[in-house]
Amino acid sequence: MNLTYPASVDSPEIVFSPLKAEAFEPHEITALAPDFSKPLGQHIVVELEKADANLLADLDFVKKHLIEAAHAAGVTIMTQHFATVPVGPNRTGVSGALILAESHFTIHTDPEKGYAALDLFTCGGHTDPRRAFNLLIKAFKAHTVRYQEYQRGFLDPAAQKMFHGPARLRSSSVTHPSPLILQAA
Repeated sequence: MNLTYPASVDSPEIVFSPLKAEAFEPHEITALAPDFSKPLGQHIVVELEKADANLLADLDFVKKHLIEAAHAAGVTIMTQHFATVPVGPNRTGVSGALILAESHFTIHTDPEKGYAALDLFTCGGHTDPRRAFNLLIKAFKAHTVRYQEYQRGFLDPAAQKMFHGPARLRSSSVTHPSPLILQAA
């Protein structure tokens, strides 16, 4: 979205402030005001346990599946970095990050413990990190999945009060041979 700001505005935040926007003439704001009652982003923080150690140790596998998950979520990858990293005296895992136009995805693995930590954060109504979540828990064959799902960026104080804080949170822990599937909202 291209925005044009009045010459008197020092930062874009002023234009989007519900209290300050009234000070400007309507013709000076060329973008529609965002709906502050909806979250700007979705964030899923995931821990995989009892996952396949060989898959967690495979740099190419981890990279391939995090990138596939990003495509499934409908995001745009801007840059990426993956590396084998030490996680103990004689152990290595994989760490990777995708910097997205819509935020980021990260992963850190400890194959010996069958563990992976994932952070799936997207912004924009066209994205769905739940699709990435579902793909990744299947790919790594995790038997225990713990996650917290946040809706982030409620900017309107009235919307924040409605959800008892700045973010809505849903937590779950599932231990099962068939992984949990998150349904799109």
